[in-house]
Formats: sequence, structure tokens, C-alpha cells
Amino acid sequence: MVKITKFINFPILICSFIVGLIFVNLSKEPAEKINVYPTPDNVDDIEYLDKASNCYAYQSTKINCPKDGIKYIPVQE
Repeated sequence: MVKITKFINFPILICSFIVGLIFVNLSKEPAEKINVYPTPDNVDDIEYLDKASNCYAYQSTKINCPKDGIKYIPVQE
């Protein structure tokens, strides 16, 4: 019967495996930042985090829109 240790050098195998894990960890691409905007469908499912590390959530309320007097508010960054 053929011994597997005749073909495989376990210390080298373990060192190669560790080097491979380190290489994979160091070569990761940075996580992509995804902006999620609130919609009536996802308003109850998502919590948001602002630049001051405060968590918050939106609440959905259905209202009637006025015919005049609508103000434009720019998006805050």
C-alpha cells in the first residue's frame, strides 16, 4: 500500500496554505459603499447611519400634496 506521506510534505502544505490565506486577506478589494434611499417599500426595513455615527429610521406618513407653496430642499451631504 502506498503511503500518502510519500507524496505530500505536510509542513510545506500547511505553510503554503497559511501563505495563501494571508495573500487572499491582503488582496481584498475595499468594500463598495452603496447609498440606499428611503422608499415607501423599504422605510420599515432599513436603519441609517449618519456621519456622526447616529442611527436613525424614517417613518412613512401619507399626506395630500398642496397645489402651491411647494419648496425645493436640496439633498444634504
